Amino acid sequence: MDEENESGRELGLLVPHLKFISKTPLLATESAGEFKKFSAALGKGLNTRNIVEDMLAIDVRALATETARLRRTKTNLIKMAFPDAIKRLLFDTLKLVDEDQAVRLAQNWSTDEAAQQQVKEILMMAQLDEYAIEAEAIRSLAPILSALDEMLASLEYRSLRALRTLSDWRLAFLAADYSKPPQCGKKRRPALSQRKKSVASQRAAPWIDPELVRERRDRTGN
Repeated sequence: MDEENESGRELGLLVPHLKFISKTPLLATESAGEFKKFSAALGKGLNTRNIVEDMLAIDVRALATETARLRRTKTNLIKMAFPDAIKRLLFDTLKLVDEDQAVRLAQNWSTDEAAQQQVKEILMMAQLDEYAIEAEAIRSLAPILSALDEMLASLEYRSLRALRTLSDWRLAFLAADYSKPPQCGKKRRPALSQRKKSVASQRAAPWIDPELVRERRDRTGN
């Protein structure tokens, strides 16, 4: 077994050899090692048992990866906007320094402690603190951040939907009990209402291990 298939097997996924399904592309800035650790933890947590559950788990993994990217994007956009925010605050808004000094302080603020202290003192003259820089940076990026928030909300909804689909699939599979061979004679499959009741009784703990559910059903006869 090659290294890729071996690592895929350790993830608990049944389709590691199908790259068009199982492979989640990473960016050059993302750690393949950290991604493998996350995949292993996710596979262990979801405890997938068949290819349908594996495909849903792969969707959850991809959505979580995209969500982390967008959150990093928001943070870095705000950091990148700090110099312009400092210049606007000191010169355009507060008008406490001339434009050249504001530009110089903005350029040196991230690396020069003296510039940081000077900016802090100027802001204190207007009864502001350094958090005003964050506020100005976020204000200037409001349309972009709003769009990113909508994308994050969509990803979070899709993640929750995939997890709920996995839970519903597992519960429906257990309620139908397709793992047992068909019975001969007069014994019939439980009525639909009884099967629905069995599914509903398990919704309070949707992540319970299927084996534990089967053992409980065998003991109780439900």
